[in-house]
Amino acid sequence: MLANNFKKSLLAVNVSIALGAGFSGAVAAEESQNQVQENVEVIEVRGIRRSLEASMNTKRFANSVVDAVTAEDIGDFPDKNIADSLQRISGVQISKDFGEGSQVSIRGTDPDLTKTQLNGQSVASTGWYVLDPARRSFNFELMPSEMVSGLEVYKTPQAKLDEGGVGGTIIMRTRKPLDLESNSFFGSVEAQYSELSESTDPAFSGLASWKNEDETFGILGAISTAERHTVRHQGENYWTWGNGVAHFDQERERTAYDITAQWAPNDSLDMVAHYFTTELKANNQNSNYLIMPGRSGADLEVTATNDDLPVKGIHRTDGATDYDAVIDAYYREATMETEVLDFTVNYETDAYTLTVQFGKTEATGGTDKEVGAQWGGYSDAEFEITSKGLGHRWLNLDGTDASALKLANDEFMAPSFSRSPKYDEEAYLQADIKYHLDSGDFTSIEAGFKVRDHETGQKKIASNFTNQSAFDNKTVADFNGGLTESMLPESGPDATVDKFLKPDHAKLLNFMYSDAGVSEFEDRTGYSKLEEDHLAFYVQGNFSGENYRGNIGLRHVSTDLTAIAYDPSLTKLVEHESEYSDWLPSVNIAYNLSEDVILRAAAAKVLARPKYTDLSPAYSGSNPTLQLVNQGNPELDPFRASQFDFGAEWYFNESSMLSVTFFSKSLESFVLPATVEKFVPDADNPGIWTVTTQENGGNGNVEGIEVQYQQDFGNGFGIVTNYTYSDASGEDKDGKKADLVGNSRNTFNISGYFENDLIAARLAYNWRDEFFNGSTFGTPDVASSRGYLDASIVYHVTENIDVSFEAVNLLNEVEHTTAGITNNTKFNAENGRRYFVGASFRF
Repeated sequence: MLANNFKKSLLAVNVSIALGAGFSGAVAAEESQNQVQENVEVIEVRGIRRSLEASMNTKRFANSVVDAVTAEDIGDFPDKNIADSLQRISGVQISKDFGEGSQVSIRGTDPDLTKTQLNGQSVASTGWYVLDPARRSFNFELMPSEMVSGLEVYKTPQAKLDEGGVGGTIIMRTRKPLDLESNSFFGSVEAQYSELSESTDPAFSGLASWKNEDETFGILGAISTAERHTVRHQGENYWTWGNGVAHFDQERERTAYDITAQWAPNDSLDMVAHYFTTELKANNQNSNYLIMPGRSGADLEVTATNDDLPVKGIHRTDGATDYDAVIDAYYREATMETEVLDFTVNYETDAYTLTVQFGKTEATGGTDKEVGAQWGGYSDAEFEITSKGLGHRWLNLDGTDASALKLANDEFMAPSFSRSPKYDEEAYLQADIKYHLDSGDFTSIEAGFKVRDHETGQKKIASNFTNQSAFDNKTVADFNGGLTESMLPESGPDATVDKFLKPDHAKLLNFMYSDAGVSEFEDRTGYSKLEEDHLAFYVQGNFSGENYRGNIGLRHVSTDLTAIAYDPSLTKLVEHESEYSDWLPSVNIAYNLSEDVILRAAAAKVLARPKYTDLSPAYSGSNPTLQLVNQGNPELDPFRASQFDFGAEWYFNESSMLSVTFFSKSLESFVLPATVEKFVPDADNPGIWTVTTQENGGNGNVEGIEVQYQQDFGNGFGIVTNYTYSDASGEDKDGKKADLVGNSRNTFNISGYFENDLIAARLAYNWRDEFFNGSTFGTPDVASSRGYLDASIVYHVTENIDVSFEAVNLLNEVEHTTAGITNNTKFNAENGRRYFVGASFRF
């Protein structure tokens, strides 16, 4: 796909030059097409401007609504994080975890409705965080940007593309050795400084590619390693239960390898074997400075309210019930690893092209070890909740006095140890044939099938201690992890605690093994296994005529689901089975109104499956302290929608464009969270819990407009900007209004750049309106509007050596969330700024 688009981009440039010289478009196109095969390997796409031209021409010559991000050269991806590059595309919105882009939504839909693939296939992934749901969406933190040559974002489907993207489909492309010059080498070193952690961390990447003199066999290898010390501050409001000021501290180590072998013995046959693996070690500790009036009979002396909710006052301890002032700390040792092994065979003749692709992807992850404990005592506390943030401080207990912070060890609050291993895997086989036609408007017919077997699951291992009394009379002085930084400097109100001690739970883990005695057992409430069998087949016709081109097709998909979990008595496994099938028609038409203006129209029926956690009847993401847990629903229907697009694109020179697109999605079914109170047989804290589950809603609509403008001013300066308006609404099963997850009504992106022979500089700002982000603690999460400013500059020391500087989150944006009831804060998270200095070479 990218090779074809690259050829077309060269063709577009040549056509533009020819038109400028006075030749007809038809003659220029014919001459350029003859030259492309000869020039495709010797013409380099380098620099910001050339990269934007290549991306623009991918959009221009596509038969459907497609946007692209193209690497300027090996290692020259526009952003450190792939998701951050995607947010520069109109209609694309991203969610950040701990300051890094992790999930992508397209045109107002949930990130789980975005289909993401690597070279046309799914990538298995699991979360490192015990509370992470098992998703279908890709975690972009796993993929080093250095290994990606480009991205394609399909906003309208084609029958030959996999189903699963109600929002759209993102395809990441890696490099192949026969597309590069022989003996190509790239290397980079980098240092990253994070403000909150006050640490400097290293990163390294390298790539080597070789092919023989006949250019029939080649092999490519790439490696990327990166470390990052992450710190996040977050205020948390649990309503009448209490408040938290949380300090999250994580050491990340990501290592990735990519190996590709390619053999093309003749002009017809091409075979590629590709192996990719990435491992992320993400050990972390969350230390939460809590006040918990909901755990005692104490009174609240409220001095200010908002809509009858307390927002300022003093909590008076009763000094008798449970500890109501604690540092609630959880230490987690977490690793996730993903592997992809893929084989592609392509056979091409003058009459047809046959492609067979098969392989397997596997992932393991979850939380290897989790250690929880509460340290503190009794204390009055003052609190304050504003529209900007929240905070509190204890009045009778010193959070910096290690000996005063006692380890809770009774029937209500006691140390805990658990493990939550997860896995995810998929095997696939796909065959496609494209038959070329010599006459009529249809230029080719494509047909194919795909079989996928997917399995994902998790366990929860809980524990008892053979010597529970070993925890008696322990304090933070026995497990001192040092003071935090000054908490919430950007968003904490006057009542916010300055610093507090972090208990060292890695040391507590060793104590559990050596003195308390860990006795593990399986907590069957957390067992889950999902098995899905998918079968799809399609036929697609590609047509072209005088000033128009496009495709029309039909895809049929069928799914068999088996969800396995323990029954309520936790004595036997129960299987929940369901199946469904759908016909998915699609049509895309592009009409050349003139040489520079293209009109587009597209219509399709689309489908996406709920995320795995939503389908599993097992419990997940439990919080025994708050008695909160999630439980899926295996009876959920998939997301189904009918969509329509109409747009116009004006390419007013070879590197500039203006486009406007109207889009509409009519949702026939979607998934919404629902909350119930019921008994949960949890191993540590059985009782009546608040359970967040899922249910199918009624109908919904997403309608909007995208405007995109890109221009090179010819003096080294240029601009890329876009705006998207997306109006999303839905109904629950009772016909009541329901918000759709992930939709911001307004999003705006602008990037300005300057480039000459010595430097390439870019300044990018991304802003999105508020959006509904699901539910936690039994109340909605409404993420407030937020904007991020990033900057980068590259100095070309020589033709082959660059030095670079980059800054991320220059405005030090606070990620603010409310419950949608008032503008009072539910979460206020601070991730801080990050700075990068690096050097790279290529030859």
